[in-house]
Amino acid sequence: MFYMQNKNNNLPESYILKSVNNVVGLYKNEQLIKVYENISVNTLPLTDKDNLLSGIKLNSLDDVTAIIEDLDG
Repeated sequence: MFYMQNKNNNLPESYILKSVNNVVGLYKNEQLIKVYENISVNTLPLTDKDNLLSGIKLNSLDDVTAIIEDLDG
């Protein structure tokens, strides 16, 4: 699998989608970089809620986009 390299420390970049104040937040290398205020976590199916509470780990922005599209319906 291909990973984008982080220029600062040569570790692969990682993304996590996680519930933040009942909306979806995107973290890159453990820093919050975007909040999707249009996706309310409490309206999602239980499985999605549980996954977002624990964090959905992703390897690329393409993967992030695909999950956001699924969550946004």
